Amino acid sequence: MKKLPVIIALFGLLLIISCVKKSPNETPPENNIHPQVDIPWPSLADSPWPMFHHDPQSTGRSPYIGPRTGKIKWTFEPGGLIFSSIVIGLDSTIYFTCHYEETQEGPKSFLYAVSPKGVLNWKIQLEIGSESQSLVASDGTIYIAAGPTYDLYAINPDGTIKETFDFGDFHISPFLKIGIDGTIFFAGSDGYFYAATQQGQILWKIIEGDGFVMLNAPISPDGNTIYIFCWEQLPNYMALCAVNTNSGVIKWKYALLKDEWCTYSPLTDSEGNIFFGTGQICDQPGFYSLSPEGIFNWKYPGWCSREPAIDHKGNIYFELGTNTFSLVCLDFWGKLKWENSNLNLPNSTTHIVDAQGIVYRCTVNSVEAYQGDGTIMWQVPLSGQVTRIASPAIDANGTLYVGTYANKSKLYAIQ
Repeated sequence: MKKLPVIIALFGLLLIISCVKKSPNETPPENNIHPQVDIPWPSLADSPWPMFHHDPQSTGRSPYIGPRTGKIKWTFEPGGLIFSSIVIGLDSTIYFTCHYEETQEGPKSFLYAVSPKGVLNWKIQLEIGSESQSLVASDGTIYIAAGPTYDLYAINPDGTIKETFDFGDFHISPFLKIGIDGTIFFAGSDGYFYAATQQGQILWKIIEGDGFVMLNAPISPDGNTIYIFCWEQLPNYMALCAVNTNSGVIKWKYALLKDEWCTYSPLTDSEGNIFFGTGQICDQPGFYSLSPEGIFNWKYPGWCSREPAIDHKGNIYFELGTNTFSLVCLDFWGKLKWENSNLNLPNSTTHIVDAQGIVYRCTVNSVEAYQGDGTIMWQVPLSGQVTRIASPAIDANGTLYVGTYANKSKLYAIQ
């Protein structure tokens, strides 16, 4: 009978071990696959691409298969320059902002709504900054950071202004985030990080060090934590802060090296691990993986540019380089799977990936698709004197939408 408590204790220990969350520190399986799942988000539009880099975790991953032929389906020419990301609404309407459009009062900014057939539904003049990224909520309302008069617009799906918000004597980040309960999060030019209701009520605000950086801030899969960089000490020291979404309390901070800057968005995987790249003038820039508790997992060396993306197998894609550039694929454990160094130009937008792991990359010359081994699948030339590419989107039919900032800007639909 004395053996029974021992057996029960051993069984309990085995059960605990079997339930421990996997992390990048564990030994990878033979096939190097670490499956990822798409996180339901009831406050966000149930559309193919409702916000910048697809979702609140900033995975850059579509649940749909993207274009396979690399053929231009149609193009749409707005009156100005497309600068910010493409998003897709509940009825597959494509939204993007356009700037420096000539009017009788001079250059103005507009929010465009275009049908999946490339036909203008409507456009509305707004006071918005060039980086303003649209976000579509579950009821179809489009939220977008505003310009000098207001801080935030709420736009109805028919193009009428639902509401405007003025939060104070500061500008808000163009990268809005929406919590699982509908709370809107943003950094301010005053250095504070804010949480507000969709009715414009400030729930909390916090400041850390010399202020928060106005970058895209991913949210953990459970919706309880948002990750944003702060300046520990301007201009040399940055740190990633894990902030409780309900209270604004900082759970932990991860300090970077001196002069090691993160200038692009991190991403979180479906288990809450955080991935981000650094650059600038430090001696050891690289691509990081941290646990949900802020513990260092691994670092891959190199100067990183633009946001990373993660596919359904846990492979992570990003770009390295300063004068010459490489498209890199790491597995979940930070091991190099492949590197394509035959890139003539740096990308001018974020990388995104489709449901089968095809990576899409845009330069000022072309849109490119890369297969799972790093070889190029197709390449579509872009017309005009392009200087910037808006972050692209994939719809449910596999069409890739790309907007250009050029002497003759275009929205491309590529199939």
